[in-house]
Amino acid sequence: VFDVVQEPTPSNVAFTTVRLPFHMDLVYYEGAPGLQFLHCLRFDDAVKGGDTTFVDLLRVSGEFRKRYPAEFKVLTRVPVIFARIHSAREHPVHIVNERKHIEVNEAGEVVRVNWNPGTQSPMAVPEEDLDVYYDAYLKFANMINTSPSYRKVRLRPGDLIGFNNRRMAHGRTAYEETAAGHRHLQGCYINIDEFKSRLQVLSLTVGDGSLAKRVFNGSSF
Repeated sequence: VFDVVQEPTPSNVAFTTVRLPFHMDLVYYEGAPGLQFLHCLRFDDAVKGGDTTFVDLLRVSGEFRKRYPAEFKVLTRVPVIFARIHSAREHPVHIVNERKHIEVNEAGEVVRVNWNPGTQSPMAVPEEDLDVYYDAYLKFANMINTSPSYRKVRLRPGDLIGFNNRRMAHGRTAYEETAAGHRHLQGCYINIDEFKSRLQVLSLTVGDGSLAKRVFNGSSF
């Protein structure tokens, strides 16, 4: 469980009041968390801004493929590095992993998207891949930021919102606190495999026995 509040010496940009661009959490892990929950503990009316934003990257990647097929292939081919390196903290971390922004299966279906500009590190690819990559990256980023799937919500105390961190990117508008106005969210993650397992067991025991829905975790089923 983690708290999302403004901190005097933040270790993460989420613990400030600035705008958070669209991202998926912890993509630098070998297995990023699947489900994320945000519980609003406090959100005073005096707080300006601070809305939570969402966009569906499965939908965006499908639209991107239709409009920019060559650039789509680039983002399925060129690897990028995501990292979390922070030594100036009580428990230092040094996590680095390589991913492709869009992952497809043997049939060419999108099974996973990895997106977090804030934790993306310098690339380690052949020079000839750089220009085509950044061209594709900027086009994809623009489609994310202008997607019809964009949603914005101002949470209220007691609200709990859950979403698939392997499919949805989320963000936040900038906000201003006052002496009488504060914002406090609390979050947690649930492993996507445990969630899918529970769905499948329920389907087999009390449902119609159908296969659980694809949960966008890199698996073809």
